[in-house]
Amino acid sequence: MKIIKIATGTAGEVTLTEKNINRRQGPYVPDLVKDLAQCDVNYYRLLKVFPEIDELEKKQFGLKTVDDERVVVEIEVLERCPFTTILELNVQIYPEHKIVKWPKLRLRVYRDTKSAEVISFDKYKRFNQPYDFCNERLFQPDEKSQVNRYLGELLEHFMVRGYSLNALELS
Repeated sequence: MKIIKIATGTAGEVTLTEKNINRRQGPYVPDLVKDLAQCDVNYYRLLKVFPEIDELEKKQFGLKTVDDERVVVEIEVLERCPFTTILELNVQIYPEHKIVKWPKLRLRVYRDTKSAEVISFDKYKRFNQPYDFCNERLFQPDEKSQVNRYLGELLEHFMVRGYSLNALELS
């Protein structure tokens, strides 16, 4: 077994064996079961956040932050078809940050299979999976999986930290 020296630093010498190098450079194989399960869970999370998906065209709610900033989440229905719905999810921070910008997500919700996936992330559309390790957009090989996991984490965050912007009417 050949040992290759990578770098020497204060923590010591970093080495890799040929076996480790070959494993790292092997082709990426997507885990379709895990990816589909993530999309299915995202569907149910989305329904908890936006249960009126069939009735309303748009939903807005606030989001509590550590710094008590005014954050508004907007989910807008762009297209309704018999089996699919396309939504746009946008998060706005007031006053607007010059450094931090929330990405705009476009989702396709499959009503018949009860699944939801990200179809665009800001200006990036049509995620190819897998990407080559070195590509012009610098996407990770599992970029599509990561974007759908991000949606799941975002929806979880909305369920925990979200609040209504409308005042309650007491009768």
